[in-house]
Amino acid sequence: MRKLRTFTDEERAEFKKKRLESKSKLTLAFQLGYYVGEQIVHRYLPTLSCDMLQTRTVISVTSGEGDECKRLNDVWFGKRMEFRGDENEATKATETEWNALRAYHEMLEDKYLKETIDCRFGVLNIEEKDMVEFKKGVGISLWDCDCSHYSTNIEDIEIKIDDDAWYTVITLKRHKD
Repeated sequence: MRKLRTFTDEERAEFKKKRLESKSKLTLAFQLGYYVGEQIVHRYLPTLSCDMLQTRTVISVTSGEGDECKRLNDVWFGKRMEFRGDENEATKATETEWNALRAYHEMLEDKYLKETIDCRFGVLNIEEKDMVEFKKGVGISLWDCDCSHYSTNIEDIEIKIDDDAWYTVITLKRHKD
């Protein structure tokens, strides 16, 4: 059995110092955006039934579409696992299979996923000066979930208060490769 490396007191102190430095750079707006993004993933973010990772909002594709997606994935994955060579060579060797899988999956995304989704929250008091940091937090949270089909770019995240000031509506636009 392989033994885990132990760290010296100096190394642990250096790790702690780096964590504290990272923490000091976080703004409250960014952190709020990150946690709101986690709620978007939990409550609103749709995924397809053929996606490897899924949220609570799963949109079913037909069994034939799911089977074809699985077949294309198996072809690509099988070839990738059989390949002996470095990472760049493996990517080149399986490029055709990967492109076929991605093209099929993108067709399913276009067919089943809305171009935008609206996520409603109680009114959030985000000042204009904090909006970029807030949107960055939302974007990072969407990126971290590894299953979002929606853009993480701050210009693709729209935040508005509804006309009656009951809700903050966060609108996400579909990610286009």
